[in-house]
Formats: sequence, structure tokens, C-alpha cells
Amino acid sequence: MKDIKNMYIIFWVLIITIFILGLFAFFQPGSEEGVDKRVVEFTVIEKEVHGEYKEPSYIVKEGEDFFDITISRGEKPTSGYGVEVTRVTREGKNITIWLRFSDPAPEEFVTQVITHPQITIRIKRDALKEVTNPVFIFKNSEGKLLEKSGS
Repeated sequence: MKDIKNMYIIFWVLIITIFILGLFAFFQPGSEEGVDKRVVEFTVIEKEVHGEYKEPSYIVKEGEDFFDITISRGEKPTSGYGVEVTRVTREGKNITIWLRFSDPAPEEFVTQVITHPQITIRIKRDALKEVTNPVFIFKNSEGKLLEKSGS
């Protein structure tokens, strides 16, 4: 009888612990309640290793019904460097572009040629809903702010 009572207590302690951990995961510190946060669809227009920008660059060009966004890593001494857009999110008027950079491994064989890795994506204005003056924020995969542009 005592074993059943102990198991019952352990069961409820586990349930309550899981519930509390779930609340912490859902309501993260710093998150704003009521803020619209969504994934934004985008299309990769161009991905190349011989881009035009010699310095790391974050360029936003506004078209009539779209935004073209180019991310360049700047000049690199060899092949093997890359940039990828992993996702785009919207929170209010802030549009965050999440980036993953890749570098060649130290033991990797690479061609000795100067490269300028860059990627260009297109976001249709429809995907931004009612956002009139978007602020574009560029972050790496760890969440570090790289650049901010716009109003």
C-alpha cells in the first residue's frame, strides 16, 4: 500500500514538473505578449560564389510588390565559404533574416581562388501583411545581431 502511495506521489510530481517546464518553454523571458510573430515565405533568387561585393554587405532593394535582399560575405581567400538563409520571421514591423555561414574545414582541400559568396532572396510584399515600413534585421544562427536596416 505504501509503494502505491509513493508511486502516486512520484507520478504527480513528474506531471507538475513537466507542466512547469512546458510553461517556461512557452513563455520565454523577453517575449512580448500579443506580438505577431510568424514565419515569412521567401524565394532564393540567386546564390553565387563570385558575387559583386568585396565587403560583407546586407542590401535591401524595394520593388513595387517585393523586397530583394542580398547578403554577401565579402571577399574570401579560397573556395568553401558559403551563406544560407535558414528562415525569415516577422514580429510586428521587424523582419528577421536568419543566416547560416559555412567555412571550409582546416583539413579540407579548397581551390586557391578569391571568392565573394552571396545569396539573394525575394520576399513578396503580400507575405508581410500590413507592415508598411519594415525593419530588416539580420542575425546568425546563434541569434547574434549582424545588421539592422530600415525605419
